[in-house]
Formats: sequence, structure tokens, C-alpha cells
Amino acid sequence: MIKKGQIYHHFKGGKYKIEDLAYSAETTEQCVVYKSFATNEKWVRTLENFTETITLKNEDGTEFLTKRFTLIED
Repeated sequence: MIKKGQIYHHFKGGKYKIEDLAYSAETTEQCVVYKSFATNEKWVRTLENFTETITLKNEDGTEFLTKRFTLIED
């Protein structure tokens, strides 16, 4: 369960702190508001997008699955 204050690592690098959970005014989907440790910029993604598993490719072209964000501190 995602909650305020948790710290996550993005699959491309970077560390982010959960600032809040919110709802989209347009779709009513639950969203995650998170802040970059590197730039202090705040970002918003749908909860579904934040927690999804994505497919990436290694240098040799083989595919593997990984989480978009991985919890590193609760």
C-alpha cells in the first residue's frame, strides 16, 4: 500500500518521496503525488501507472519485467 512519506526508486534512476495521494478531477482515478530528491519537482501519476510492471530490454535485446517504482524506505 502506497502511503505518504515512503521513498521509491524509479527504474530509470532517481529517488522520489510520496507527498500525497489524490484524485484526478477529470477521471476520478486515484493518483500519486511524488517529489524528486534531485530537483524538488513534484510529479503526478495515476496509482495504476505508478505501481505497474513494465517490460524493458537488455543490451542483447532480451526482455525482462520490472516495476516502474520500487519501494526503498517505508
